[in-house]
Amino acid sequence: GWRENRWGIWVSGTRDTPKQILAPATSYWRPMSAAWIFSTGFNVKPWSAAPQFFAGFVRVLEDSPNLPVTGPVPSLSISLPSRFAFEKAIKVGANWDDLGPVQTSVAVTRDLGNQADLISADFGYLTDWGLTRTSPGVRLGLGADIISTGSGSGWIGQYRGNDRARGSITYEF
Repeated sequence: GWRENRWGIWVSGTRDTPKQILAPATSYWRPMSAAWIFSTGFNVKPWSAAPQFFAGFVRVLEDSPNLPVTGPVPSLSISLPSRFAFEKAIKVGANWDDLGPVQTSVAVTRDLGNQADLISADFGYLTDWGLTRTSPGVRLGLGADIISTGSGSGWIGQYRGNDRARGSITYEF
C-alpha cells in the first residue's frame, strides 16, 4: 500500500492453503480447500476538518468451494456456511474522528454475490475518566446495523429481518 498525508491506496493478494485435519467421526465437517483472496481499496480526507472517506473491494476464489459435508450419518444433508464471509463484496463509508472526543462512522457493505446490503452506523465518545495520567480513558459507543437482502443467502443475507443495535464500553490501560 501507499499512504500520504490525506490519502492512501492498497492492494493485497493472499494464497490460503489450510492444513487438512480430520475431524472426529462423530462430527459433521466440510474439508477446506485452498483459496486466493484479493482486495483493494483507498481512503481520502479532502481537507483537515473533513471526514475520511473510504472504499474497498474483496474477491475470494476457492479452489473447491462446494466440497461435501461429511459426518456420521452420510444420508443426512447439512448445509454449513463458508469459512469466508464474502465471495465478492464492496464497502464504502466515512469516518469522522477529529471531532474532539466524539467519533462517528457510517458504512455500506454490498455482497455482490448474494445481492445483500449491510448499512452500519457507529457513534463513540471518549471520556476523560482515565484511571492513570497516561490512560486515554473510557470509550462509550452505540451502533446499529440495517440489513437488506433479496436472496436470504450469504453472510449478510442469513440475518434478513434481524436489524440490530449495539452498545459498548471499552477501556485502554
